[in-house]
This record gives sequence, C-alpha cells and structure tokens, in this order.
Amino acid sequence: MKKLLIATRNMGKLQEISKFLSDLPLKLLSLIDVGIMEEFEEKGRTYLENSQKKAIFYAKKSKLPTIADDGGLEIDALSGAPGVKSRRWVGFEATDEELIEHMKKVARELPDRNRKALFKVVISLALPNGKVFSVTGKVEGIIAKEPKIQHVQGFPYRH
Repeated sequence: MKKLLIATRNMGKLQEISKFLSDLPLKLLSLIDVGIMEEFEEKGRTYLENSQKKAIFYAKKSKLPTIADDGGLEIDALSGAPGVKSRRWVGFEATDEELIEHMKKVARELPDRNRKALFKVVISLALPNGKVFSVTGKVEGIIAKEPKIQHVQGFPYRH
C-alpha cells in the first residue's frame, strides 16, 4: 500500500484530513509515525509559501509524498489581521484556549457594521523530488460576538 505523510502534529487536523482521504488506497502517516521530530518554522509571508515549503521540507526528510497546509483568519476591520500569523497571533506558544479568549475580546470590540472575515487555507502536496502541487480554499463569513459552538481541539478559530 502506498504511503502519504500528513505533515502535522495537530491531532484534530490529522483526524480531519484522514477522514477526507479515507476512501483512497493509502496508508496515512503523521510526523510522529515516521519519527520526524524537527519543526518546520513558517517564516513565509503567504499561506502558499508556508504550505509549499513545509510540504517540500517534510517530503525530502521522509522520502514520502507529503501533504502540508497553512491558513488563517483575515478580519476586514483589522486590515486582514491576523492573517498568516493566525496561529501565532498572541505568541508563538499560545494555546487554543488563549487564542479563543483573545478572539472573544476582539469580537466584542469589532464594529457591528464591519464584522466581515475570510478564512483561507492552502494545501500543498509535495513529492520527495521537490515537485509540489497546491490548492486554495476560502470561506467568507462574519465574526460572531460570542462563539456559538463547542471548541474543536486544534482549531481555535472554529466557532
């Protein structure tokens, strides 16, 4: 059976991607499964740059086809912030709970007339030879004043 590396340590993301790919004849592996402990530091200025570089980095390390992603929340009233820094918005080591609390504060302060936002994600598939393919997805919406659903671990902006 062919193997595919999912370049994440986020268990929620790993479960979600595994569910999407469950009907393919692939053995899905995580970074932990293949023993890669090195972290890829997302220094890019765009989701595409981060996604592609991360996928290539782990594909070359593992010698396996690899899927990686980068995405973020872009709030109109904040000139597109937090954007590419969504995960690190309140600090590099911030927990989901800290991000949620910060987002609640921001949500309460947003003007009613401008609560529009966009969630954008880029998913890249890299081959060990460095060839890479990418796709972008977007969801438009508004920032609620208070979250209405339960938190999904690993996804602090899903409320």
